[in-house]
Amino acid sequence: MIQSHDDIQRFFDGIEIAMWILLIVCLAQLIYIKFGIGKELVNFVANLFEERGGTAISTWYAQGSYAVTTGRINGLKQETGFLAAQLLIVFIPYLLTRLKRSYSCERKKIEYKIWIPLILIIIILFQSGSTTAMLGLPIVLFLTIIIVVKSWKKVFAVVGGTILVLIISMIFSKSFSSTITRVVFDKFTFSNTSFAQRMGSAVTMMKIFVKSFGLGVGYNNGGHWSYILAPNFMRYNPEFNSYWPLSGDGFFAVLSVVTGWLAQFGIIFFGTVTYGIYR
Repeated sequence: MIQSHDDIQRFFDGIEIAMWILLIVCLAQLIYIKFGIGKELVNFVANLFEERGGTAISTWYAQGSYAVTTGRINGLKQETGFLAAQLLIVFIPYLLTRLKRSYSCERKKIEYKIWIPLILIIIILFQSGSTTAMLGLPIVLFLTIIIVVKSWKKVFAVVGGTILVLIISMIFSKSFSSTITRVVFDKFTFSNTSFAQRMGSAVTMMKIFVKSFGLGVGYNNGGHWSYILAPNFMRYNPEFNSYWPLSGDGFFAVLSVVTGWLAQFGIIFFGTVTYGIYR
């Protein structure tokens, strides 16, 4: 229980320690993936602390760890997407809050304790290549620019300049272009099963919401309608067929939070709660 300033400081110290432990683990995985160095260390840490899924996805760890087997960074989570969510939800807000505080005061030196982990997290998110990371990364970069560059004209200039540099780099560098295409653009096509599932879930939940506009279908009661209303681009990919039972009352993962709330609880409940929070 936090009862004093010292308790708050210890809480922040705990966040710092946890963040650096995770970053060191991720960097070790990145070094192995890029240079083939440290396989034994990566597997040793993974065997002790890595969160792993059920037997259905045991092949992800066949060579000792997720990172070694799949060639993707996962930290200590069971897969890359969960690592991205952990970084974006837990550590990025903490770092951006500290960054905003430092830039709201007169600063005489660069806050390396903020910038180093922030830059490392941005690199890890990009290298992870997960859909979650690719959706969250632009937001992180934009918020960072807003904090550092206080003038909106300068913000737009920086964002525009960055986009221009990326476009020029993609035009004149085939390797850079292929990297951006593989890590970013290929993530948002229906041939990517992960994106197809998420987009399909959002579309399905919206269809259910339209059919049950007022009160929704109730918590966790979307299985029947979800199976019927799932779009075709979602039905014919391995992730849907392998992990979601193809039955009228089967499990259907809600991968879109807002549309999931609307579908299950309807506009009356959702609207009332939203109004109560923001009034």
